[in-house]
Amino acid sequence: MHSEQVERWQNWSGSVQAIPRQIVKPHSVDELARLIGAYGRDGRRVRVAGAGHSFTPLVQSDDVLVSLDELQGIEKIDTEHSTVTVLGGTRLKSLGEALYVHGLAQENLGDIDVQSISGAISTGTHGTGVRFGTLSTQVERLTLVTAAGELLECSPERDPAVFKAAQVSLGMLGVIARVALRAVPARRMRFQVAATCGATSIRSCWRTAFTGCSRSAAGWFHGSLLPSASSQLRPLPLLTRSTIAIACSPRHAGYASRRWSIISRRNMPAQP
Repeated sequence: MHSEQVERWQNWSGSVQAIPRQIVKPHSVDELARLIGAYGRDGRRVRVAGAGHSFTPLVQSDDVLVSLDELQGIEKIDTEHSTVTVLGGTRLKSLGEALYVHGLAQENLGDIDVQSISGAISTGTHGTGVRFGTLSTQVERLTLVTAAGELLECSPERDPAVFKAAQVSLGMLGVIARVALRAVPARRMRFQVAATCGATSIRSCWRTAFTGCSRSAAGWFHGSLLPSASSQLRPLPLLTRSTIAIACSPRHAGYASRRWSIISRRNMPAQP
């Protein structure tokens, strides 16, 4: 176990800050369970931090802050059944890169990949698309460390009520130490930029965008609308099975091209 005496902890934006008495970084699930059990018996107050990306004060603590930074890594990839088992602190970015090597990917993601898998599940992190749920809907099994330091395995078949509650639990049921996720085949994406919004008012741009949305949403893998204070519509990324189409004003096309070419490369499988 790595332990730090620190003056201040803060989330990524600095909007949430705390001065914990102690920060501990367990290196294994068993060590995490021992620590949580000992703190519980001693009456210590424990909060758990993943990547610290949440805006909410879930992990503010003046006593013990357990960091999952050292509890990262993929334990098993089952290509036959398209599942992956990872430790709770594993970052979404590293998970995506490891899955890619095996021709797999997560079903859906948000536009930020710095979160830990446990934190993303616990806080209801989601991507976009009318046919997709939150990241927690990709979960097949969970291993929780309870306040008593016990390991609790749950799934739709084993303790289904606990499993459903733990999918977006904000940490109230324990620490998500291990996650088994359902994966999908990685897909090759084709990138295309189309400047389609030439309206002079933001209202007209919204109307143009949503007219297209209503016709095409069922075929998208991803879509997001980013309005600005100006009269022009900012990039509208639409990720489909074969095409990334972006409806945007011409002055944003360069930004959109750079951003989505990176994302499309990350999702390319080893074979076309």
